[in-house]
Amino acid sequence: RVSSQPLRVTINANPVAGTVSNSPVCESDTLLLSATGGSQYAWTGPGGFTASGASPIRTMMAMQQAGMYYVVVTSDAGCSIKDSISVAVNPAPRASTAFASTTICRGDSVQLTASGGGSYMWFPNTGISDASLAAPKASPVETTIYSVVVTNQSGCSDTASSIVNVAAAPVADAGPDKQIIQGQQVQLTGSVNNSGNTYTWMPAMYIDDVHSLQPFVNPPADMKYILSVISNAGCGISADTVFVFFY
Repeated sequence: RVSSQPLRVTINANPVAGTVSNSPVCESDTLLLSATGGSQYAWTGPGGFTASGASPIRTMMAMQQAGMYYVVVTSDAGCSIKDSISVAVNPAPRASTAFASTTICRGDSVQLTASGGGSYMWFPNTGISDASLAAPKASPVETTIYSVVVTNQSGCSDTASSIVNVAAAPVADAGPDKQIIQGQQVQLTGSVNNSGNTYTWMPAMYIDDVHSLQPFVNPPADMKYILSVISNAGCGISADTVFVFFY
């Protein structure tokens, strides 16, 4: 007879895997996967997805990346088990607005318009008639970027924006009256409240540049000059007068 030393055989239990995710996710959002029960994890999924670790992420999810995700969970003893989880991707809306940018006069209003979803929320909500409408009226007192969050039935959202530029009514200031000695010249000191306006001096006599805010004048006698300002945004006209006196 031939006998051997006793052999000890250890049978290790397979790991008990648990797999969860934040599915369903919206298109372009981030998928969060998580598995438990082992010390090593090997993931595979649609579109050639591979990852390791207990909690991998997949950013900017696309519709074609929905489906079954598999993970091989391995214990410290080298035993492994395969688990899976189904991931759904909901389509995101495509938010759009009627215009990218527009200009209004201070005190006026403009209708904002958005499309692409089932519900809408504009922000900031200052100067706006109803922030939850797809087409509210906006009356900002200063230039404002209005953004709208468009949400569909799946709870997925997208954002678009419109800029409302606010133009103030023009204000002309011809500056203080001037005194001049005959044969000399003097510089006018006009100003306007908005560099985007068009301005000119009248009359166009004895003046070196009618389109300069601070031209030189040399009239032969007392004369008044009128600075006229026209809003390029259609927000009105303003005028002011300066007198040039001889002494």
